[in-house]
Amino acid sequence: MKKVFILCTLCYYALLFGQVYEEILGNGYGLGMNFSKPIIEDIDNDGLLDLLIGHEDGRLNHFEQVEINSYNFELVSRKFNNIDISHESVPNLVDLDNDGLFDLIVTGIYASYYHYEQISNNSYEFANQGNINISASGTENAYCIYDIDSDGLYDLFVGNNTGTITHYEQSEDDFNTFILAEYYFSGINTFDMAFPSIYDINNDGLLELLIGVNQTGLYHYRQTSSNANQFELQNAMTVGVNDQNHRKNACFYDIDSDGLIDMLLGTQDGLLMHYEQTNCTQVSFNLINENFLNVLDIGWDSHPTCYDIDNDGLLDMLLGEILGQIYYFRQCEPETFQFEIITDSFCGIDVGYFSTPLIYDIHNDDILDLIIGEYNGHLDHYSQNNLNPLQFEFQSTNYGSISLDHNIVIAIADLNNDGLLDIIAGSLYGFLNHYKQVEVGSNDFVLQTENIINNNQDGYLSPVLTDLDGDGYFDLLVGLGRWDNCGTITHYEQSVSDPFQFELVTPYFCGIYVGDRARPAICDIDNDGREDLIIGNSEGGLHIFRRLDEVAVQDDQVIAKYNVDIINFPNPFNPSTTICFELDNNISEKLKLEIFNIKGQKVKDFQIEHPKNKKNDITWNGTDYKNQNVSSGVYYCILSQKSKILGSHKMILLK
Repeated sequence: MKKVFILCTLCYYALLFGQVYEEILGNGYGLGMNFSKPIIEDIDNDGLLDLLIGHEDGRLNHFEQVEINSYNFELVSRKFNNIDISHESVPNLVDLDNDGLFDLIVTGIYASYYHYEQISNNSYEFANQGNINISASGTENAYCIYDIDSDGLYDLFVGNNTGTITHYEQSEDDFNTFILAEYYFSGINTFDMAFPSIYDINNDGLLELLIGVNQTGLYHYRQTSSNANQFELQNAMTVGVNDQNHRKNACFYDIDSDGLIDMLLGTQDGLLMHYEQTNCTQVSFNLINENFLNVLDIGWDSHPTCYDIDNDGLLDMLLGEILGQIYYFRQCEPETFQFEIITDSFCGIDVGYFSTPLIYDIHNDDILDLIIGEYNGHLDHYSQNNLNPLQFEFQSTNYGSISLDHNIVIAIADLNNDGLLDIIAGSLYGFLNHYKQVEVGSNDFVLQTENIINNNQDGYLSPVLTDLDGDGYFDLLVGLGRWDNCGTITHYEQSVSDPFQFELVTPYFCGIYVGDRARPAICDIDNDGREDLIIGNSEGGLHIFRRLDEVAVQDDQVIAKYNVDIINFPNPFNPSTTICFELDNNISEKLKLEIFNIKGQKVKDFQIEHPKNKKNDITWNGTDYKNQNVSSGVYYCILSQKSKILGSHKMILLK
């Protein structure tokens, strides 16, 4: 059994007011992906390779090599250049106009080809250039770009869902336009969705065209002669590559400079597989690592619950997933954020589809119950074995006679302190229903209220009940998974006048965003008396946010003394203001300017890739990260570099 160790490094997520969290990053957490599409280049020409990965949520993950020739890469950003095309981003880096600056082409599921150009040599900043013009383009987003005939014009190859390849060539008159050259390039047909990539793997002057298809390896075609527009099939499965995964996207680079080409293979499940060429003269590969970035990624739709099941001082974490089984992770040492995988089939449980587990002692008898939501809207009930606390035995399906449309997720608490448990159940189509236990210790529940928050605008609702601020009133955190707010958490608090009613606190709890289908759980992982957040998502990853001490900032209180003075003018302002700061000569690396409201919610951030050693100006137009106008009130801007705060300043928006 293979063990995955999660070694955590810390990165501050929020710094002010109310509930304050820092996200645990590195070597696993926060990096789940689906439909991964990698590319490698040294973008900033520092000798360290940059790895950009497109994936399902439409953004680009950016990793950089930790040292020259190393296979170790570390996360730089989960939103490279703030690019977000909404769904299934596929990046390519070329120099379309031969000006020495990288052009970044990103397409998505609807086949618009977005064009960004590097603003200067060695810069990570790219400017939006609009869309690439492609005649007769379809809806596919599987493509590669290469000048196969060395005529100075790039060729664009688009894989189709029928298994054919369509060929376009760059226009001589407009480098931003591609013209149809051939519908059925070289007569190729893999009879399945085709994912093309081109490279001279064995350095013989003839290009290789490798085409990923579903559930087989890579089809291998070779150029018939140098600079030719024809390719011939060599092998229906590239030697050494027989992966059964779907949607394989390959990129090539000699990462460790050993003369052997490395291939990184993105897949539908998101893991990046690493192969290395067996011999410099061959087009064959050996598998080196099935998880190149050591990401904690269980595939699709991770849903956590965390509890010390066997009372051994080590937390046990169960993760539900799309195929209905349960992954089991165990804490490596007490009070740490390090876990190891024990099994991907906890107790042999299989609920069919979309498992959403919750551990709770329903009967208050010190025997834990495992309640698992499933796709059909019912709950399955398992009970802990008296002799083996890590063994749970099936008790019933349709637990509590609770039923919703699909993808049911529950939270349990005694909302009115009457000794009877309450269940809040969320669903795929946005219902959040309240059920009440009929008597103490009973497995029977009755519906009390349909849709307690009167909001079915969102979906894949995933509720959690806790008391965040210790005021005696429950806080209801609801992970969202559809429409505009997907991947965020909405915060409600129990009404003072009615324990079964909840009032909105904020639609963006602590500014948290985890990609799609946020599925939160609460647990004090490090045993510091503060509950931490564990959040799964649709891409199978796991985000962990450590709860910090609460920090309150009074209206006239200085936050701290820092090295950089910040001002804004006008102040008060409406609708926009210019934020100014001046840096010392020893500050040259990129900075981040974040804007928080009085509740401590981050509303906007600005990445400053190349700060000036003099006056720096940033204009804020009074909008949040969704470009919605924010309300009047007090706002704080925080300037930081690599999680170190350099300065802070209070601003007032008056309308």
